[in-house]
Amino acid sequence: MSEHLAQLLKELSPKRPAGRPTLLTPALLDRICRLLGEGCTLRNTAAAVGVHPDCIFTWRKENAAFYAMTENARNRARKLGLLRWDKPDEES
Repeated sequence: MSEHLAQLLKELSPKRPAGRPTLLTPALLDRICRLLGEGCTLRNTAAAVGVHPDCIFTWRKENAAFYAMTENARNRARKLGLLRWDKPDEES
């Protein structure tokens, strides 16, 4: 795992009180970004990686680094014509 990815994961998983641990791992983050970059929608990506779509929506809402990485991946797909520019996050 690259140092940059490890740092981003640290930022994505701030210290939290005891409770259920995050499902987000470096491998999962990499897979999510790869699928989004290939044109998968947010909902289809969630299904493909085995998390509820609300997890991805929440991570995007609460973590600027996660949002930036996933949005960069989606923009790559848009530039390749694999994803529409006009679809809102909730639907795609």
